Amino acid sequence: MALGYCEALLRHLRSINTQNYPGTKVTPPGALRLLLDNPDRPNVIGEAYTDGHRREMRVKYKVRSVLSQTSTSRSCDYNIIPVYKETTAPINNYVQIALRIDDDTIRQYCEDASNTVALPGSNPPTTLMAEHLDSILHALNGPIQRMDTVLLTSMVANFGVNVATGNNAAQTINISKDLQIQDLNDGILKILADFQDNEMIGTPQVVGSGLFNKWAMLQPFKQMDFSGINSPAQLQMFQWYNDAKSSTIMGADQIGVVAPGTFHLLENLRNVGSFAGTKGGSTFATMTDPYTGLRWDIQFKYYDCPTTVTNAYSGATSTIDMGWVLIISKYYDLFVTPASAFDGADVLAGVNGAFRYTISNACETC
Repeated sequence: MALGYCEALLRHLRSINTQNYPGTKVTPPGALRLLLDNPDRPNVIGEAYTDGHRREMRVKYKVRSVLSQTSTSRSCDYNIIPVYKETTAPINNYVQIALRIDDDTIRQYCEDASNTVALPGSNPPTTLMAEHLDSILHALNGPIQRMDTVLLTSMVANFGVNVATGNNAAQTINISKDLQIQDLNDGILKILADFQDNEMIGTPQVVGSGLFNKWAMLQPFKQMDFSGINSPAQLQMFQWYNDAKSSTIMGADQIGVVAPGTFHLLENLRNVGSFAGTKGGSTFATMTDPYTGLRWDIQFKYYDCPTTVTNAYSGATSTIDMGWVLIISKYYDLFVTPASAFDGADVLAGVNGAFRYTISNACETC
């Protein structure tokens, strides 16, 4: 270099920030993680979408009997005819993000950028330049957040009836600041009692943010309080999923309490089976997301000469030099237990296993 100056020392910000490197952070997608932890994973309901093919998925169910359908005298008359109801499980949502990386750009990086590495969990096994993989990992947060937003919004629109109130409106639950009382009609116990009264089974899955998240964060520092309550043990009664977007989508300090199996994530992978591999100027495959474990469709399209293209979002035209366009995409949707799974005369009419609460933190007697 001129004047005898030493070449600049270049380090990646990742090596300085380590786990707090901003580029590959993923904002906690609580609603998506709730769905991924459901007992139906791997997804039985998604069997209509296998090997790149798709069929209509219908789910059948029968409705249980109710007290009013019984009789108290002997008779050969019948009360009900068992019949199935059906609902469909379509996949209508799509998300993608596309990256452009010119070959000439990679030529200007250090040699490790062009080293060949394996795409995580790819099927069929796919290799690409290290710089391409690094760019994909930097791009995943956007699609994950889009999925989480759409899925949480759909969950909120499908909260069922809570027998405690007879509707699906949010109940206010107060986690009292007063540690000398045991309120049997409020607090965490009220949520668990509602879950039982709605005849739900399993560990309640809770998604939200705000005060409930702060209560959950407090528990490792607590012991039994003056009323004899062991609140860390209370937290173990739930699966908690913090999702900062819930304050906007549900409301401030609101939570959704969900019975396992109420909501199901539907996925339709396209680049699998006979639809995977190299076709024309593109390679089609799937990859496993190291952040959530989701599988994504991946398309690598190579431009072997300068090409003028139009941006589908902005409408602007630009020239792509020799290089790659990497497209990460997913078809997905939410399946909800039908509200009609109980007879209209049933005490659980309208219940589907998803309940809504607003958390407060006020004094009872202090």
